[in-house]
Amino acid sequence: MDPNYLGWWYATGPDKPFAPSDPAFNIHHVVADDSATTGCVTIRNACGQTFALSRDLIAKIGSPAGMIWDRSQRAYVPLAGASC
Repeated sequence: MDPNYLGWWYATGPDKPFAPSDPAFNIHHVVADDSATTGCVTIRNACGQTFALSRDLIAKIGSPAGMIWDRSQRAYVPLAGASC
C-alpha cells in the first residue's frame, strides 16, 4: 500500500533559510492523496491552483504537516511557528 501524503507540504522560494512567515516563499499542500493522474497526489498552491505531482517527488521534497526536514539530524523535526 502506498503511503498517505495528505497534509504534506513543501515550499518554493529564494535560496535562503525557510521561515513560515516569510512572504517570499510559496507554500504548496497535498490536498488529495490521489489524482486523476496515476501515481500522483493533488497539490494546492497559495493562489488556490491545484495540480498533480508525482508521489515519488513529494516523498523527496515534502514534509509532514507541522514538520520540516533537518539535514543535520537526518530526520523530520517540528517546524517552529508552523502553519503548514
